[in-house]
Parts: sequence; C-alpha cells; structure tokens
Amino acid sequence: MRRSIRLAAPAATAAVLLLSGCGGDKEGSPFQAPDIEDLEVPDVPELEESEESEGMGDIEVPPPSGDSGGDTGGSDFGLGGDFDGSWEAPASDGNNATLDIYGDYVNYTDTTAYEGDLCNGTLSGDTFTITCSVYGDEAFPETTGTLALNGETLTVTWGSGTSEEFTRSA
Repeated sequence: MRRSIRLAAPAATAAVLLLSGCGGDKEGSPFQAPDIEDLEVPDVPELEESEESEGMGDIEVPPPSGDSGGDTGGSDFGLGGDFDGSWEAPASDGNNATLDIYGDYVNYTDTTAYEGDLCNGTLSGDTFTITCSVYGDEAFPETTGTLALNGETLTVTWGSGTSEEFTRSA
C-alpha cells in the first residue's frame, strides 16, 4: 500500500502542474515572445542626398568581390580555372605533401619521412602565405607560394624559387 502512495503522489503533482501551470498569466511569461502589434518602432530620420555624400569626396567604391568590374583582358593570373579542393604531390623517398585550398584558406601538410609539418594560411589572388607548426627536427622552410593551374596539375612556386607539382585528389 505504501508503494502505491509513493508513486501516486508524484503523478498527481505532475498532473496538477500540467493542467494549471501552463496557461500563462495576464502579464505574460518572460519566455513568451511579445505580440508584434505591441512593439514600438522608432522613427528613423531620412537622410538628404547632401548629407549622404558629405565628407566622401571623390572616393571610388570598388565592385563587389564576386564581380571583376568588367573585362580584365582575359587574364586569370595563371590559375587557368578553379583550384579549390584537395591536391597531392607524388610520393617519393618517403616524402609526401598535400595542399587543401578552400576559398581564401590554405592548408599545406608536409609529411617528409618522419618529420611532417602542418601549415595553414590565406590566399590572395594567386599567392598564399602560410605559417607552420613544427612536428619534427626541422621547420618547413617556405612561407609563401604562387599558384599556377594547368589542367589537373597545380604548380606551386615557393618563395625560394623551387617548384612543386600537385594533382587533384579523388
């Protein structure tokens, strides 16, 4: 008998709360969104044309980043197309490198034998700058690279003048 009373008391309490406590009150709950009609929107003064351009001088605003602003003469900075994605350098003598490019983000992984450094940075046009975390005895010596895309081959010309070829990963 005691066991059934212990189970009945919490069940009865839950039922009372559900039936009486969920209706809210006249003043509203702090968790309830206000009615849109009750909101007051302040008046925003209109700017006259002379106020909008005051102090701007003859500043020319560049086109949005997705718009080249017109014909650029057909130059694509040697990129030859879209180079976003994952790229791999052919493995040789235990050396392997990967290059991931997504938008203006660059990630370069140098897995030279037991070394292996992880580098990341940013891309601007056809040039990127990276900083590396050292995971071996020697740091990866390069911090800048220039990209050139020819078909499915991406060539990185490092700041030192050396080049490395990558192919698109599957």
